[in-house]
Amino acid sequence: MKNSPQIILIILVFLHFNYQAIAADEFKIKTDSLSLHQPQKNNLLDLGSLTAAGIIGTGVFLEFSKHKDHWYTSKFAFQDEVFKQIHDYTTVVDDYTQFAPLGISLGLIALNKPGNNKRMGQISRLLTSEIIGLTVMGKLKTSTKRKRPNGIAITSFPSGHTTQAFIGARYLDKEFGANYPWLKYTGYVLATFTGVSRVMNNAHWISDILVGAGIGILSVDLTYWAFDKLKKKNISISPIIVRKGAGLKFSILL
Repeated sequence: MKNSPQIILIILVFLHFNYQAIAADEFKIKTDSLSLHQPQKNNLLDLGSLTAAGIIGTGVFLEFSKHKDHWYTSKFAFQDEVFKQIHDYTTVVDDYTQFAPLGISLGLIALNKPGNNKRMGQISRLLTSEIIGLTVMGKLKTSTKRKRPNGIAITSFPSGHTTQAFIGARYLDKEFGANYPWLKYTGYVLATFTGVSRVMNNAHWISDILVGAGIGILSVDLTYWAFDKLKKKNISISPIIVRKGAGLKFSILL
């Protein structure tokens, strides 16, 4: 099948979201008496988080596998198969689409559109997700020092573009998805395009993309789970920006 690598990549990334959308729609029908703006309970081990963990596991397998028998056995075989079909794909659009879901979320916050939390809660959750996701991604890049498929640098694993794109897409889903489902899907489409484009641009391996997507999703899920759990214990989390980086501050509410 000529387009097998591209199709499998899209399936892996979208598998979780299709099932989640169906489950969300069924749940909404059964609970139409609930307020649209009522925050939903966040379970760290929901379908989204488990699927993201599976995506990361697949990416790690492809990253360290040395087999080249089939395109699905290693990142090298996958990249070879992609470039048998695509020879001259070049674009810089993914440099911008990585921030598109984030931009949509910031626009909704600025316009004070209804979400699952009040404005300050929305901002705190978004910043915390960004800090967690980008920190994990950056630490992995500097510690693994994997060479990119184009050989330009040793900052390949995982993909920063894809991590950023899926942080924005997952946040858009968690915070505004119930009220604006079409925007939720738009965010995931943009994030998926970003990841696919990085592979086709020969800037990243398939393993970089999968692990980046998983980190992006899990950083948001972990943030929402932590905020909800700590809120019950009168503990608040707030992101802080310092001269040489960023961090999180925990406060006890008396």
